[in-house]
Amino acid sequence: MLIFSDARCFGRLELCSDFRKHRAIKALGPDGLDAVRNRNRFMFYCERRKRPIKQMLLDQSVIAGIGNIYASEILFQAGISPFSPSCELSLKQHEKLAQAMVDILSLAIEKNGTSISDYKRVDDKTGEFQDFLKVYGKEKESCQRCGNPIQRRVQNQRSSFFCANCQC
Repeated sequence: MLIFSDARCFGRLELCSDFRKHRAIKALGPDGLDAVRNRNRFMFYCERRKRPIKQMLLDQSVIAGIGNIYASEILFQAGISPFSPSCELSLKQHEKLAQAMVDILSLAIEKNGTSISDYKRVDDKTGEFQDFLKVYGKEKESCQRCGNPIQRRVQNQRSSFFCANCQC
């Protein structure tokens, strides 16, 4: 029996002989967990685009595996505004960003992901990373670093959560 539940309609099932040759897999950028090793490649993409850095993080062809929740958390840890033009990030900001990608994604994996609504793994476990969120879904709550309220703005049809004081 195969059961495929896709409440948000992002998934699909396809049969292929070699997944590495599948066009969707070949179109993916490097894994976000390899961000430190692939920092130069990511910087290369960023330097040539004026897109806000959060949009770059969400672009799976640039770097794979980062969704909206993790993008907000990564940018908060790195102290970078989600609205910063990617071409204007400094080398130091790229270093912080790469380390934040590895830190946040590693912790999310360790905590079995984020279960904000009814997500469960195949072994019926829920994720626990939502217990470690610092900005995502925390609109109007106090920032854990500075005490200012966390803000939410819609950016490219996605909610961006950030601290205007800590992420300048």
